[in-house]
Amino acid sequence: SACAPAFGGSFSAGSSSYDLPVGGYTEARVNFPGSAMNIDNWPAWWTSGPGWPAAGENDIAEGLGPLTITYHSPSGAHGQGSPTGSWANSFHVYGLYRMAGSAEVYYDGQKVASYTTDDNGAPQSLIFDVMDGYGMAVYGAASEVLVDYVRAWQ
Repeated sequence: SACAPAFGGSFSAGSSSYDLPVGGYTEARVNFPGSAMNIDNWPAWWTSGPGWPAAGENDIAEGLGPLTITYHSPSGAHGQGSPTGSWANSFHVYGLYRMAGSAEVYYDGQKVASYTTDDNGAPQSLIFDVMDGYGMAVYGAASEVLVDYVRAWQ
């Protein structure tokens, strides 16, 4: 299928967007900017619930140099590390399975992280964004995040 246009800043589908419930799975086929293991700027594919951090946040794929996975909740930030591999400048499928009390992250169909969760279980919005190190939107070739598709199901 055709790639969606690249974008900078935060993206949300609006009031009719899909919120991922506990028991739901989401995946997106994404091409992050960069070279080999180094992801340019600060792009991310993530989920976040209302009243952060009470409803939690799952950083499925966050470019902080390497691609990283982190879970945020009322008990703090829980880094899950950086899966080995070359994730920049090519399409890969990144997924999240939310369960009651835990979550699993998949890259190209392989489980790369599994962790316990302690948020309130509220549904979480699906979010893509590209920022600089100061939380400001950035633009240009080094910030082009190409999204082929996003799917979610229960």
